[in-house]
Amino acid sequence: MKKFMALCGSNHRNSQNQKLLLDLKQSLSTNHTFQIYNNIYDFPIFHSNIEYEDYPTIIKNFMNDIEQSDHIVIATPEYIKGVPAALKNALEWLVASAVLYDKPVSFIVNSPHGEACYQSLLKHLKILNPQMQEEGMLLISGKDRLRNEDGTFCSLKTQTEVAEFLAFLEKK
Repeated sequence: MKKFMALCGSNHRNSQNQKLLLDLKQSLSTNHTFQIYNNIYDFPIFHSNIEYEDYPTIIKNFMNDIEQSDHIVIATPEYIKGVPAALKNALEWLVASAVLYDKPVSFIVNSPHGEACYQSLLKHLKILNPQMQEEGMLLISGKDRLRNEDGTFCSLKTQTEVAEFLAFLEKK
């Protein structure tokens, strides 16, 4: 049994990225658990002058949840050509720790544009030295992110890519 922890870069509870994480959670086999962590928008702004013992409880709990997870999954939109501030802030809190070191991390950038966020997120994550594989990185942008009334993606290409992403999570 694998324990996933998912982070959503959007603060809207009903966002497309939140729905995407819920879709992944519902589609994964029952052999796994999939916790969607929605507290990153409550984090204080990171500053490097603080020692670990003085970290706020919410940050220590976040790090502990990451440590207890087998795989981290991120779904995020692009905000002004980059990673949303709250998600970047959450990653910055992890810089002085080793909680993501060698831990599997996968991500989906799901946004009208998205390429700048995809590259930026990749760059930020590489600093934290997790395990990342091409099959675990997905960009869904433009008309490919549109959904039908039943919630399925309109684009067959996107349906296939999300199914492959899910298969990667299942086997990883």
